[in-house]
Amino acid sequence: MVMRRREIAIIAGIVLAVASIYCWQLWQPERQVRLHQENLIAAAEKRNRSRMEGFFASDYSDRWGLNKESALEASQQVLRQFFSLEIKAPIEQCEMGDRSAVITATVRLEGNGTAVADIAQRRVAGLTQPFTFHWERRSWQPWDWQLTRVNQPQLTLPGGFDW
Repeated sequence: MVMRRREIAIIAGIVLAVASIYCWQLWQPERQVRLHQENLIAAAEKRNRSRMEGFFASDYSDRWGLNKESALEASQQVLRQFFSLEIKAPIEQCEMGDRSAVITATVRLEGNGTAVADIAQRRVAGLTQPFTFHWERRSWQPWDWQLTRVNQPQLTLPGGFDW
């Protein structure tokens, strides 16, 4: 049976409406920030530096004096010490601004590896305050969120790393 133009137009309209609703929900600012946070943690867990790099803003800086490149290098130095790794960082809070967001998450490292991996796990497990991840929307595109800063007031970085 051949569909008439009117039936085709109705079906196309329904498909377009469903797709529009899906995109509208997907591109809500808080949903996008949460997805970026989850994908950043997943990339770190897989130790995928190039994927992680895409989440960092070019002007990233933090209280430890790290910029984008040195933060990525420092994280890789620690993450490569794990033979197996699971990063647990459930989002506890997401505070939205106009074009900014702050995610609060308690981070835990689980896995096995070298002695450095064991030290990293113990140090992170001993933190009683959560991490804060600061995100900014960098363009008109609803998915263009980048990490501009990470903070954890109790965490000190050892001076022995070459960054």
